[in-house]
Amino acid sequence: MPVSIAADGEKITLPHVYTSPAGKHLLVGNNRIFSHSDTEKVHGVRPAADLTMMSMLKRSEDSLMGIVLTGMGRDGADGINYLHSLGAVTIAQDPSTAPIKSMPQAAIETGQVDLILTPDQIRDAIVSF
Repeated sequence: MPVSIAADGEKITLPHVYTSPAGKHLLVGNNRIFSHSDTEKVHGVRPAADLTMMSMLKRSEDSLMGIVLTGMGRDGADGINYLHSLGAVTIAQDPSTAPIKSMPQAAIETGQVDLILTPDQIRDAIVSF
């Protein structure tokens, strides 16, 4: 499965894993096209996972998955809440496997995480999704 930094104006293709470019928020439009944003930091960071997750819109044919991995702070927790409300599969990295536990722990504490997995299990979940 390809993994790449999402380009501004790029249309989502599947299967594919996208990451945000350094220093830019990554947004997803309702036409599945990425855009970059230089707006203010969210939770003190740019890019912010919450902003990306909360820009997603659910269409009837879409299957969504939200994942929070190791990191500092609580970025991703609000996004997990939002994606779970859309029926997405929500995953947090098992904090015992995370070098920095606070982001996955904050996501778990929302009560909206479906699966708590190790990195290898997360990889398998993505591949089988």
